Order: sequence, then C-alpha cells, then structure tokens
Amino acid sequence: MVNQLKTMDFDELRRRSFAIRAMLEKHKPKIKLKSGQGLEKSLAEAEAIADAVSKGEKGTDQAFVESAKAASVVWNLLETLQPCLEHGLDLNEHLKQMTTGSVDYGTPAGEGGLKPIFFKDFEMELFAASQCIKRKMTVKLNAVANDPRGDLLIEPLRLEVKHPDTPNQLEKLIRKFNGNLRKEGRYGVFVTGLEDAFNLEPNRIFKDEAEWVSWIGAKGDEVEAFGKTFLRFAATMTRVLATVQTWTIWCPIAGALNLHRQSNAILFDDRMGVPLDAYEVAAEVAAVFNPNFRKWTVIKPKILEIGSSTERDILLQAVRERAYQFWEDEKYPDGRAWAHWFRAKAELGVAESDHI
Repeated sequence: MVNQLKTMDFDELRRRSFAIRAMLEKHKPKIKLKSGQGLEKSLAEAEAIADAVSKGEKGTDQAFVESAKAASVVWNLLETLQPCLEHGLDLNEHLKQMTTGSVDYGTPAGEGGLKPIFFKDFEMELFAASQCIKRKMTVKLNAVANDPRGDLLIEPLRLEVKHPDTPNQLEKLIRKFNGNLRKEGRYGVFVTGLEDAFNLEPNRIFKDEAEWVSWIGAKGDEVEAFGKTFLRFAATMTRVLATVQTWTIWCPIAGALNLHRQSNAILFDDRMGVPLDAYEVAAEVAAVFNPNFRKWTVIKPKILEIGSSTERDILLQAVRERAYQFWEDEKYPDGRAWAHWFRAKAELGVAESDHI
C-alpha cells in the first residue's frame, strides 16, 4: 500500500489541525496537550506553516524541513483517529501517551537527546487499527498496557505493533511475541514501522522527484538486504502467520510537501495445524496493508538465496548474534561454540554446505 499525497493544501492542513484539537477537547476524559512536546508541538508547527504559506512568507530551508515533519504528521493523523473513534475504540491511553515524545519519523530514540518516543509508538498502533477498521474488520485495543501477547485484537488473532529503533530489535520482538502466543495457544500477525530502525530521515529538500526516487531507492535496497535475513528468522516463528512492514516518510520536493507511507506483507502459508479461520483473518490483515501481499511458499526460494556480498555479510552477522544468544541462554558453557553456530545456521535457514 502506498499513500502518496500531492502538493499539500495548507488550508486543509489548518482545518485538520483544528479538527484534531476539537476532537481532543471533546474527548472524555479530556486530553491535556503538553506545550513543546509530541502532539501539541506538531499541531502548533503545522498551524504555523499553514499561516506562513497563506501569507506568502518564506523561511529557511531548514525551517521548512522541520515544519514538514509536523505538517506530515498532522495531515495523516486525523485520517487515523476518526475511524478509530467511530469504531468505538477507547483512545484515552493512546492519546495521553502521544502528548509526549518525538515526532521525527526516521530518527531513532536517543538521537539528539530524544529519548521519549511515545508519540510514534502509539500512533503506529492506531494507524494499524484504523487501516483494519477501514476494511470493515472488528478491532479491539488490548486493555492491558505493554502486554507482550499483542496490542490489537482481531479475533482469533493478536496483532503486535512495534516501532523499533534498530534492525536487531525486530528479531527480539518477534521472538518474544511468538513465545507468548505459544503459551496462550494463539496465532498472530507482527506489524512493524521501519523508518527509525533504518534512519529513513531525508532531513533535506529534494530538488526534484528524480532525486527523491534515487534516495528512497537506495534506502529500499538497504532495507531489503536486511529484510531477507529477517524473513528467514520470521519463518521459524510458527505462531506468527504474517508479518507487515511499513515505512512512514515525509518528502519535501522543491518546496512541495508530500507524505509517503508504504507497506509490504508476507503470509507464512506453510504453517501446520493452523485453524482455517486464523489463516483467513491473517490473509485479510495482510491484504489491508498490501493487496498484493506475498506468500512465503512462493518467495521462499529467492529469500533463501544469498544474492550479494551485502546480504551475505548481514546473514553472517545474524548467525553470529544468534549463536552468541544461544551461548548466553545456556549460561556460557565451554565447548559448545560449533553446536551453537550450526543451530543458528539452521534457525536462519542456511544450508550446512553454505560457507557461513
């Protein structure tokens, strides 16, 4: 799924910002915004840029870049919140958390002192919920905060929605989710926002669309190289029926502001003993994010193929980290290095004959 906005209508941006404020004012209990943080910061900056444009004012490129982030967030947020509220979801906890944190999509937490990341985390959950709701699915928010069994409930599945800072966090998060699903005797879908993990932050104005396409293409190659290793691992998480990866990137081109949101989905259609209704819902969720989602049995040969030195390096590092994790889990025994190494290779689908 790709949501590419044309040149932004700044009068509409102002309307959306005021609509969000009115929504929060009417919310019971009322949501109190925090000046200079999270949602309030985005709303204020979006309104400022809308006013400046309407007055014909021009600022510096850097000021435009900073305002672009806020404008992109506000433009998209109303389309996320309205379906959730109309569906009857209680957004109180999510909205309270979104009053803090960074709105800089593509900048990992901790960079520049931006440790709180609550806005992006909870916005990601509501975005996933809204997309499913728009497809007429019945969605519930998990009432238990930080429950590792999933953030969204779409019976009979659990959806875990995460916004990691690094690629390595992805594997840890999906392993934890899979383990909890196994304990509960359930199945689920793992949804991630990748922009922070791969620094998908242009932080500049592109002179034309060709320059933007070149930049996003290079980033896409980087994500895909890691993605093949991640899918090798995800394929072994037998309680996870599908994975979804989304990118949220603001895109300023020669003074015109665009928002780019893209999603891919993989359905692991080779799981044994999965109830038919669970697979049906998993396929429906995958289609929400990409109508042309791919099936694991179709792409598996290509994923298991090591096509470049970059892919080999990433896979080698993944094997090292997995083997080390096994060593840690066994309390640092002596003489188990090769056993851990071959176990890591097997878990990642690396053939014994492959020299890794």
